Amino acid sequence: MVKNVYIYKAIWNNLKEQYAFWCKNITAYREALLWLRSSVLTMHDDEKPLGHFRVRHMERTGGFTILELLFVVAITAILVAMGVPSFVEIVKRNRIDSEVNSFVTTLNTARSEAVVRNTRTTMCRSSNGTSCTGDWEDGWIVFVDSANVGTVDGGEEILVVGDGMDRNRFTLRGNTNVSQRISFGAEGYSAGSNGQLALCYDDDNDGNGDFDDDNAKVIIISNSGRIRTLDTTDADVTISSCTP
Repeated sequence: MVKNVYIYKAIWNNLKEQYAFWCKNITAYREALLWLRSSVLTMHDDEKPLGHFRVRHMERTGGFTILELLFVVAITAILVAMGVPSFVEIVKRNRIDSEVNSFVTTLNTARSEAVVRNTRTTMCRSSNGTSCTGDWEDGWIVFVDSANVGTVDGGEEILVVGDGMDRNRFTLRGNTNVSQRISFGAEGYSAGSNGQLALCYDDDNDGNGDFDDDNAKVIIISNSGRIRTLDTTDADVTISSCTP
């Protein structure tokens, strides 16, 4: 029993010593933590401690990280995928408009030459640039048509030669009165040469033009000589295909 008392007393004394040690040092620990906190708050950003070490600011060299590069490549790929279809459509529309404008400009030239020269002029389809033959998309000529209507006779001047279109993509066909030629009198009228022509683009590359607002235009010529270009869905359009 006495032995146990001495053991308990020794344990108690040891505990008191440990307690005194921690009480003595906890104040030091607290002060150290307060000092460290105040030092970090007043320290420059490039001197903040990292883990158990203090690191200085390192100059960053130019360039991209792999992650940044992959991000830029991904965004670029998405933008390209979104933009390419729109760009292709714009190019197609520009080609259609260019072909229509070229044909209409030649028609206006034929009409104005008839008035200026005070004689009949004719615009006809021509694959050789010298006579009326072939299809409209092969090309066309404008000539002074003073003798046989629709025929280039000897001595009749050819005023314009049109190069035609890409037959692999375009068709240009007219209905009855304008299927082969369009004539203008000395007053600029086109009596008997009124009609409608369909210029079509083969969008799906199947060998046939596509008669819709995205791929076709309709050129209308009235008896008075007025020339208009309309969409296929316009109320004044009476033809319904690329081969009226």
